Amino acid sequence: MLKTLLPNKNKSNAIPKEMTPDNFNSFFATIGEKTSKNSDPTTLPWKNPPCLHTFSFSEIEEGTIYKHLSQLPQHSKLDLHGFDTKLLRIAAPYIHRSLTMLYNMSLKSGMVPSEWKLAKFVPVFKGGSDKYNETNYRPISVLCHIGKLI
Repeated sequence: MLKTLLPNKNKSNAIPKEMTPDNFNSFFATIGEKTSKNSDPTTLPWKNPPCLHTFSFSEIEEGTIYKHLSQLPQHSKLDLHGFDTKLLRIAAPYIHRSLTMLYNMSLKSGMVPSEWKLAKFVPVFKGGSDKYNETNYRPISVLCHIGKLI
């Protein structure tokens, strides 16, 4: 009886079939350019003194990588390539040394593997009344776990 009286809080996140990936791609790909045309970068001058500090990376320690791998979620969560966080967590004692070496080589060389830079964008309905309007969606980036870990 209570269920019939209370409003249903479950919202359907299904994207209407009429909204094609091309609709979202053209919208999300051009929103940055449209936004930058509406802003004037000269209106925000830098008023602080110049930075007196330099920035540099220090080597990542194996214990740090092991700790972060061990803190990954225990439930399965797939990344862009279909790789599972649960597997990374279980394999942490065996792969943390190799990953640490790979990350340090990346930082020293200034090169990031191109696979770590890829993302799959998933549109998520953020509300509003019109599910057929691209502006009522926000893009969520699904990245590769190894790239996020660094």
